[in-house]
Amino acid sequence: MQTRFVLSVVFAALVATAPNSKADVLPLNTWESFRWSAGRPPSHTFPSSWTFIVPLDFHTQLRVTDSALIGNEFSVTITSFLLNTIVDTSPIDPALDGVFGGAATGPASWANPEYSHVAVDLPPGRYSVSIDVIRNTFDFPLGFVEAANVPEPGSIGFLVPILLGAAFAVRRRFS
Repeated sequence: MQTRFVLSVVFAALVATAPNSKADVLPLNTWESFRWSAGRPPSHTFPSSWTFIVPLDFHTQLRVTDSALIGNEFSVTITSFLLNTIVDTSPIDPALDGVFGGAATGPASWANPEYSHVAVDLPPGRYSVSIDVIRNTFDFPLGFVEAANVPEPGSIGFLVPILLGAAFAVRRRFS
């Protein structure tokens, strides 16, 4: 119980000291669209940044994907109290540059492997995310970003010994 209290205090301190810029709030488990000005990269997206908080008992996967016309690539900057990193989305097949990929929603775009995208696993904390366009195809500026809660691998691993212990106890009882 005392460990949980200490973790809660540390989490509160991290949230309080994390970046607090004027940014849009990125709701968890919701795909949000972003756009940018047509023209030569690099260019900033609209909105220019988002903030979100990963709750204490969760891990979150930040996902960024292109949409509509294949060919856009992004540089994603993730900032928090303990983390400051930049990742780029996956490269695209040059033969598909400018081809309509058939998706215009976050989930459909994420499912299409032809689009440029990236996923970053994040522990609990407060984050600021900004996205810059580093490769632009034609004039159809549309992308999606999502901060999705994912199951904690440790909690799944914790359940296995409990189930095995229960099975052993039941087996022993009926022997």
